[in-house]
Amino acid sequence: MKNLSDLISNFINEDLTLINPKIRGAMLLEILKYKLLDKFKINNLNISEEINEEIIEEISLNNSNPNLNLTANILNYNSNKTSIRTKIEANILLICIKGGLTLDFKDNKTLKNFNYNCIPMTGIVMPASSNFSIINQKNSVILEISLIDEISNIEKNE
Repeated sequence: MKNLSDLISNFINEDLTLINPKIRGAMLLEILKYKLLDKFKINNLNISEEINEEIIEEISLNNSNPNLNLTANILNYNSNKTSIRTKIEANILLICIKGGLTLDFKDNKTLKNFNYNCIPMTGIVMPASSNFSIINQKNSVILEISLIDEISNIEKNE
């Protein structure tokens, strides 16, 4: 698992340097999602079946932009786990590396409900102030990246 976290950390740090620093929020995570999925597929990222314990491993990131608070975790689930009606305060990117997850979330700004089944090597970005319920399938490995943007209103900044 340590090798996986080091590899993913390198991918994220490399991709963050390639993304325009003016891009923020959910759009930054959306661009990062596609870059990471491409690298995972190119490098044929495989998770061994030997992982048999529930692990949450934090990934260290070198963030060159002081206005972005970016954290990443690798979540490994041995059994089904459900979180119901959780409110998120940050923009979140979830990438399913192995297994799967089912999301039901409500965007509080548009008041729309979304249902999404995430299969391996796919992901979803959820904006801040959304409510969601999530079901993690047994033996799934999820990459979770959360972003708190210190500058929340870009239009007012010069």
